[in-house]
Amino acid sequence: MSDDPAKAHPPRQVSIPARKPFRRDELSGLEKWWGDQYEWLKASGYELRARYAPGWVASWLKNMKQAPEKSEDGIRLRYVKVIDATRTRDGATVMLKWTRKSKNPDERAVHSFFSEEPRASDPHNHCLRLLDVLDVPGDDDRIILVMPLVRPHDSPRYDTVGEALACIMQVFESRVCSCLPDLHLRRDIKGNNIMMDGSPLYKRPFHPQQIDMTLDFKSSARHSTRTRNPVRYYLIDFGLSRLFDDPGPHLVWPYIGGVKEFPEIIADEPCDPFPMDIFCLGVWIQEDFLEVCVEKKRDSLEFLEPFVKELTQPEASKRPRIDEAVARLNTIAGTLSSWKLRSRTRAHSDYFKHLRFFVHWPNRIAYIITRTPAIPMP
Repeated sequence: MSDDPAKAHPPRQVSIPARKPFRRDELSGLEKWWGDQYEWLKASGYELRARYAPGWVASWLKNMKQAPEKSEDGIRLRYVKVIDATRTRDGATVMLKWTRKSKNPDERAVHSFFSEEPRASDPHNHCLRLLDVLDVPGDDDRIILVMPLVRPHDSPRYDTVGEALACIMQVFESRVCSCLPDLHLRRDIKGNNIMMDGSPLYKRPFHPQQIDMTLDFKSSARHSTRTRNPVRYYLIDFGLSRLFDDPGPHLVWPYIGGVKEFPEIIADEPCDPFPMDIFCLGVWIQEDFLEVCVEKKRDSLEFLEPFVKELTQPEASKRPRIDEAVARLNTIAGTLSSWKLRSRTRAHSDYFKHLRFFVHWPNRIAYIITRTPAIPMP
């Protein structure tokens, strides 16, 4: 018998099942659920794409010269819980999201609250409007929320410092909604919960699942700049949101949302949720703007670094309140020259910096001559 424990007890060989090959001509598991709802959704006024219609056969199987990845019906869902549809009464493209009432009991109520008048018309309300709510037949726990089509806040890329600042300012002003003087909302702040109405940028509508292509999938979606056509930004996903009817202070257990690690979670005790929101806003700016767009040796967003440090202080009581943060942000914007605001932002991986330089300068001069605002607000 061997004295070597490793030889006496060799490690178990774990058999890992082979992953099923990816096939565009078949619906994935959750895509099949959407396909099962096709007829009911159509009867409710929302028609899914051909890919989800009963009896669908992939178009490229009929035309062998057509590549699957270049076929409109070959595009799978970006997020399995969210699908696009055509509203049959007017042809508008909308987004459908299913959610469970047992898991997110407040989501429908919070979303509906901000979609009703007079709150829906408040210019400071940047909560994406809820257009409709559908109860799924045969499933008492699942509902479908119908919302306008939006795209990620940073797609297309920000062309100028002023454009990036306009996004940040809109998100912060949504936290001081004039129609809610006595209500406070806790939100899950993270980059992919901040979206944009991209329609002003595109003469031809973009595809909701392949957003760099046109809706008819025949060409690349070409866009203008936010400076020329200002856009509006929206907060989405209210699954972790909660409304309070007074300014508090309130004590809740720390929640894990877009930001996985912050001081309140480490302390693991009830705390005021609003300083957590402030912390998350700071992390969002750090991750989506400073770490992506800042280039130390050129015009950049480095002026936001002290502001981010204020928002992400370890001690919650030292973080500014939202109204203080908005005032601070407005002060920062007021100190920047037009030349600075119109300067170019770029990602570290921008391999076309020289080409973009020659494209950016004529636009920059034209904006100055025409007195186009350097911080484009809709």
